[in-house]
Amino acid sequence: MLEPYTPVDPWRSPTPTMNAMAALAIVFAFLFFPLGILFGHIAKRQIARSGETGGGLATAALVVGYLLLGLTLCACCGGLYLWGPKAPTG
Repeated sequence: MLEPYTPVDPWRSPTPTMNAMAALAIVFAFLFFPLGILFGHIAKRQIARSGETGGGLATAALVVGYLLLGLTLCACCGGLYLWGPKAPTG
């Protein structure tokens, strides 16, 4: 049995889908930033290969993730400086 014919609009191109890894990257950038950074890099690579949308989300996840990484490193270094081991006073 033949399937019914569905006309195709030649002027309308199919809309590309959004990359799921980019959506996960922005979520995890706020919840657990190392995974946000990892997922952001994976999403950027997948988007470059497939042409999907979501490049802005992946970039935002990378920016937020790396900013949180820098703040965490500054807080750890500052904590060690303030409350770390002290040199013996003689």
